[in-house]
Amino acid sequence: MRSIGVLKSHEHARRVVDTLRVQGIVAEAEAGEGGSYTVWVVDEDQLEAAARTLERFSSNPDADEFAGNASKARAIETAERAEAEAAGRRVRNRREIVRNTGSVRFGIISSLLLLGMVAGFSLTQGGDNIEATSKMFIGFAEAVTGERLQEIRAGEYWRVLSPVFLHFGWIHLFCNAMWVLSLGALIEARRGPAFFLPFVFVAAAIPNLAEYFITGNPFFGGMSGVTFAFTGYAWVKGNKDPGAGIHLDPATFTMVTIYFVLCWAEEFGITGGLSVLGIGGRVANIVHTAGLVLGAAWAWADSRK
Repeated sequence: MRSIGVLKSHEHARRVVDTLRVQGIVAEAEAGEGGSYTVWVVDEDQLEAAARTLERFSSNPDADEFAGNASKARAIETAERAEAEAAGRRVRNRREIVRNTGSVRFGIISSLLLLGMVAGFSLTQGGDNIEATSKMFIGFAEAVTGERLQEIRAGEYWRVLSPVFLHFGWIHLFCNAMWVLSLGALIEARRGPAFFLPFVFVAAAIPNLAEYFITGNPFFGGMSGVTFAFTGYAWVKGNKDPGAGIHLDPATFTMVTIYFVLCWAEEFGITGGLSVLGIGGRVANIVHTAGLVLGAAWAWADSRK
């Protein structure tokens, strides 16, 4: 801030300051000794133009250039304040932008999923107990009668969901459990149980039905459709809506993608005799694909809001 001169009265100083404001120059008047006022210009790049205005005023204070500027200057100041307030409303702090930054707690739905997986594994003895396992497949009697989804049409509606609690071997159970513990708990913590419960129901039912109707095979199980839905949701949500606090780091996504591709490669015999599961069992690739697409589409729709 630099001074451009001294005026003998408050009225003269006010008229010069108002005129400068109309010209787009911000200036202030400071009272001095003997009733004089020093005029200061905020932007030093505008000193020369401001000094010329002061010189003209000193030569002819009654010139039209210096008349009627008070109301114009007040209007400019009002507009500038309004713009500053509007700009302030557009500014957000980190907590407002990144809405979910708290710690992740293991929620009730994630806990029930994990308990259901362990209970299903124990009851079926990892698929070795045929009687118990047969009650969890999406269909079983059709292997004898040839009638599709006979049990579900007879009222055993749980079979649409129960395959997700059926796991064949400790590795199968452990991998899906870890995915529920990590991504499942994260999504539930950030979105809440009211969102997470219907998400899990849909992510279980649609991939199971897709696997059955596309392949015609009712003998499959595992939480993979749901966990792949978690993966698709976290990946898209993290990219489209980072403030949601749901994300999947690129290294993990790359690992999941490699596994996904290898499973399909096994489906088409590209891997030869190598089993991706390591136990020679068939991978339910339609379940994986339907879950991944469902989760990604859900996140995309969420992020558009």
